[in-house]
Amino acid sequence: MSSNMIVKHIASRNLKNGKAVIIASDSIPLVVESEIADMLIEDPMYLNNFNQDVKLIFEQSGYFQKPEEEAKTMPIEQTTTRWNLYRKLFLFVGILSLIIIISALPFTEGIPTGNKILAQNVPFFYTLLCVLLVAVLTSLLHEYMHIFFSHSGKRLKNIIRVQFINSTATVSMSHIWVWSLFSRLIALSAGLISDLFLLAMVTITQIFISYWVLIVTSAVLWVRILWQFRFQKKCDGQLLIQTLMDNPLFGDVIELTDNPLEQRKEKNIFRILKTIGYTINALLLIFWCLPFILSMYRYLINYVSMN
Repeated sequence: MSSNMIVKHIASRNLKNGKAVIIASDSIPLVVESEIADMLIEDPMYLNNFNQDVKLIFEQSGYFQKPEEEAKTMPIEQTTTRWNLYRKLFLFVGILSLIIIISALPFTEGIPTGNKILAQNVPFFYTLLCVLLVAVLTSLLHEYMHIFFSHSGKRLKNIIRVQFINSTATVSMSHIWVWSLFSRLIALSAGLISDLFLLAMVTITQIFISYWVLIVTSAVLWVRILWQFRFQKKCDGQLLIQTLMDNPLFGDVIELTDNPLEQRKEKNIFRILKTIGYTINALLLIFWCLPFILSMYRYLINYVSMN
């Protein structure tokens, strides 16, 4: 590590297991003893007292910067009455959207799996273009809701990495680990709630209107929502579980506690979640990916035979 590097401003919060999570601007959350966290909060340069191996971990995790670099500040949690109302209303929207989807689904043609995406009377190019357009637009909304509730808007150009196909939470929200539980949950679930809201609106519309664009939009949203619950991957679902477990390293490092019972509990929970995640992968493959590929194959065969 270069000797002219300085330590960034560090924030921390005590975890349920007695340890503390620390975070700096554009860094990876680290779990340390609460006493060490207190010392780093009081004097970040206390980190220079550690050996080179520990310093290297902190450097690779983004806790150092060059003296000439501008010091970045982390977005802080907004705890005003207005923001608390926004969060509660948004959670209500998510719950209501889920109820609407479950209630309205029996009155539609059901969940649009991969074989329903390609309409026979619609040119293949139009359908493919619609899929891409819906994926892009809904991904932008998904990411924007993360940005809004994590207060990351001022750092937008530095923190957003949109991955339209994966539909993962690609907005850097590591700073929320020092926030209260409810604020963290809403920031992490904001994208999922926006997806549920859109799907609820599309599902209701499908009761009265049968249109191929609605089927495509619904299929894309169903895939994105299920995609978030691949708990073995760094999706919104795993981040929500980490928050509920109050363990930013859950799924990566299980043995953060000295209690063997707690270790066994976390291992069992993660084993169950991985099973659910792999099941979701199988469902996406069987009911969406393979049927869609077969539909495309049949379409191309028919197109070639007609020409």
